[in-house]
Amino acid sequence: MLKNLYVSIVLVLSLSAGTLYAAGNYSSSSSDSMNYKSAKNAIENENFTLAVGLLRTESMSDASNPDVWNLLGFASRKLGDYDKSKAAYEKALSLDPNHKRALEYMGELYLTLANQEAAMDLLKRLKALCPGGCDELTALQKSYNEYIAN
Repeated sequence: MLKNLYVSIVLVLSLSAGTLYAAGNYSSSSSDSMNYKSAKNAIENENFTLAVGLLRTESMSDASNPDVWNLLGFASRKLGDYDKSKAAYEKALSLDPNHKRALEYMGELYLTLANQEAAMDLLKRLKALCPGGCDELTALQKSYNEYIAN
């Protein structure tokens, strides 16, 4: 019965896929699995618990996808599980050291943890990656400025 409920939830989420705004707009490719697509949808709908479950499952079958680890970090951070969030961002960045969204989100995690120096280091990395600017740099700079102001 629980398995049927889970399958039904995943199916509904995958059928109601929309643009992902809360965690950034990732372009979907035909290789995106149902778990990954459903997790993005769950994040859009702020169902971070469901997203974490789906992304954990996905990380077991697609451990080399930095986007999976980045979204797992994002959803874990939104649930307040900062250790798991940090570990997931670190995994994403080990797979792609220039993953701009993971750099942004990890910087936001560091600000949440009052680690201003680590957040600044990630902000500097984004500035080097985006000399002409990018959404991730703008977002982290804004979060950093708000942190300093408070």
